[in-house]
Amino acid sequence: MSLRRSALVPAVAACALLASALSIVDCAPKRPPGASPDPPQPAPVTPPPATVSPPDPGSPPAPAATPARLRAAARTAFEEGIASWYGPGFDGRETANGEVYDQDALTAAHPSLPFGTRVRVTRVATGQHVIVRINDRGPWFDDRVIDLSRAAGTALGLMRPGIAPVRLEIVGRGPRRSTPAGDGVIQ
Repeated sequence: MSLRRSALVPAVAACALLASALSIVDCAPKRPPGASPDPPQPAPVTPPPATVSPPDPGSPPAPAATPARLRAAARTAFEEGIASWYGPGFDGRETANGEVYDQDALTAAHPSLPFGTRVRVTRVATGQHVIVRINDRGPWFDDRVIDLSRAAGTALGLMRPGIAPVRLEIVGRGPRRSTPAGDGVIQ
């Protein structure tokens, strides 16, 4: 019998401990039904409405939004970096947009611009620029922003140095593939 009693003592002690814990929890203050467990938050502060001051009577009027001004605003520099050129070894091979690469056309490779995008590429040091059509993907060097065809590289004077700092400006969208009228303009 002593064995049985010794086994009962821990079980009775555990029940007593559980009962006392439950009675302590029940002593906490009660919330009314539907009350939020979080304290009330202050109302959000809204700033006063912004006021626009009238134009200064002595200032000149804003320029009119003419089509020419809108076109000029659309030609914003979107990227600057290093340009390189490619040609021999790729001439006659298929480009990323499916056309045959012609190193004598004014085309270029860019990593993300849509095919057919026309881009003005300006050599920073000389101001020379050429308009090319994106028809391929590349360049595959971290420091380069565009790979030009041999014709575009020649127009910018890149043949000897191979690379040069340039500024890129989107000037429009053209056909995704070459047209008989040609690809670009050299200025």
